[in-house]
Amino acid sequence: MKYSISVAGRVLLTGVMAVLAGCGGNGKVTVSPTKYRLLEIRGYTYSGTTPTQTSRQSFSYNSGNEPETVIYFKGKGANGAWGDNDDVISYYVSCAYSGKMDVGAYDLESEIYDGLNSLFTGFGVALGGITQEDVSRSCASNYNNQSALTMKLYNGPGADGVWKTADDAVLATINWKMPGTAADSEVTVTAPSVTGYTATTTLHDNYAFSNGAIRDLVRPGYYRHYELNPQNRPTRISMYSYSGPFSAWLSRNAASDLRLEHTDFSYGTNDVVKCHYDLMGMPTDASRDVIVNGLLSERQRFDAGLDLTPCTGDDAVTYLEGFTFEKAQ
Repeated sequence: MKYSISVAGRVLLTGVMAVLAGCGGNGKVTVSPTKYRLLEIRGYTYSGTTPTQTSRQSFSYNSGNEPETVIYFKGKGANGAWGDNDDVISYYVSCAYSGKMDVGAYDLESEIYDGLNSLFTGFGVALGGITQEDVSRSCASNYNNQSALTMKLYNGPGADGVWKTADDAVLATINWKMPGTAADSEVTVTAPSVTGYTATTTLHDNYAFSNGAIRDLVRPGYYRHYELNPQNRPTRISMYSYSGPFSAWLSRNAASDLRLEHTDFSYGTNDVVKCHYDLMGMPTDASRDVIVNGLLSERQRFDAGLDLTPCTGDDAVTYLEGFTFEKAQ
């Protein structure tokens, strides 16, 4: 079976660490962690078994190893080659952090993704090909438990025609913060440049922990339910709707909650397979992360195959992302 680890259409991207063992002078084995940071993501579409690169994402970092700028390239430029200064920029995201929490967001990318729902659901066409998935994961990669994050989404080079200068066009601003407690957070989205999007949208999350194996990320009207294995990795993530006030969520009638969708995860020695199911429990898409030397190498997405059913053995790769990491500075 071939299967990315996107959840409900999103990609979960976290910081990755490889552990190297060495020998000390006392004869004992010492373990020294080497941290890596994401440098580049390359996107490929497939015609049969032939891949064609269609995009590139480039990450730059601040002195604290948090992503500072994520640039999305849509073309390889006049020289016909990817990976150089000639590549054509589509848009970019800047990331600014402040404060530090002892306990950070459990699933920052999902929080940002959900905070963007009103913008992308109602005005996605006006965003000119910018994806909710890419925006939400940009500053969330290698996130380091800050108490606040400000993201700015730039979609034009401004009057001077030059990208990454002071007059670049800001399409949207996304602010995420924890208002003083690790059990509560909020996402505020403003997009004055998007025609019709006049209101500022603020969404709150609440973290509820049933026990070490179950966690919930709650918003008014719905929540994500995380089932975790002993290694603290998800085995199933479900989205539920519920009735009643947000403040009284912990006393909800769980039996009446409606599961809207869920994603099942299975772990091999060097890969993670994911299958996503809809409201009726029918599989809708399948994906697979390939791990090489402890680092994410490929994220593969699949079609339904000849049997027209996702998550079965005849699925074929339709899109692939290749990841490049570097040692953190």
